[in-house]
Amino acid sequence: MHFHVSLKDLEDIEGRVLSGGSDDEIVQRLRHVYEFLSLETIISIADGIVSIDIPERVISNKLEAIRMQEKASQRAKSGDYAKAISIWERVLELDPTYVEARRNLGMALMEVNQPLRAKECLIEAATLDPKDSWSYVVLGNILARNENDIVGATRFYKKALEINPKDSWAINSMGGIALEQEKWDEAINWFDQSIAINPKFANPYYGKSHAYVGKLQPDKALASLNDFSATPDFRMHGHSQFSEPHATIIRTRNWLLPKFLSTVRMMHFLSTKSMLKIFPAFQCRKNGRSWMRFWPAKRRWPGRSNAITIW
Repeated sequence: MHFHVSLKDLEDIEGRVLSGGSDDEIVQRLRHVYEFLSLETIISIADGIVSIDIPERVISNKLEAIRMQEKASQRAKSGDYAKAISIWERVLELDPTYVEARRNLGMALMEVNQPLRAKECLIEAATLDPKDSWSYVVLGNILARNENDIVGATRFYKKALEINPKDSWAINSMGGIALEQEKWDEAINWFDQSIAINPKFANPYYGKSHAYVGKLQPDKALASLNDFSATPDFRMHGHSQFSEPHATIIRTRNWLLPKFLSTVRMMHFLSTKSMLKIFPAFQCRKNGRSWMRFWPAKRRWPGRSNAITIW
């Protein structure tokens, strides 16, 4: 198998300079980047383009890898992440160049709270296919949620948007970053863009409600939350799970408006236990006060088009 990658893309993924010095020195750095591939892999560089040549014998059974990839996806969809992980590890033994399997393995590792291994898998997937925007979105989420690296997360989200400017997930994540920084108007703008691209996507409505809480506009926050409850992602989890909090929102509208709740109290109200089951908010301390930070937590399996997990 032979493929080409831009050295600049690899530098963006690694977050460090790989160029400089002789070609042999650059290749030596690249070997560290691709150390997860066979030692027989041939790496060369010319005019800023990296060539990767993997002997066909290293890919022992591509058809079996494809079959097992589907099996692992079904396991993940049913919530059996441990089994899915073991299957995906076997898939990568059969075909170490299988980008989707490597990316999905990273996502499954996140589900079992192994963010460091997840990050490694996703970086490896990105180095194999730097034009796969989804790897950047998930990497950004790992940096934001697990490492509190807002700068690094933003870098990956922007990289995803360079590849696909209409990626509603990446745009929503940029809204999450603005929300984290309490840039309420900027967050609302990002969430509105995400909604315009994909009106059925639940997360931006929920994030937008938090931004309106930050702006001390509870009526608009409730309107956004009502829009959120009308999305397929909300409804697919069953009305029974959310009927009580949603009814409470409607019943208390007249109570909320005159009292004009503070941000913290409003966040506590929005983040009911039922809602936290799929849309968690994390209570934090900042500048001596409590507040709620929302990060989309799940994405559906398999693939981006038919998921439960919205990261």
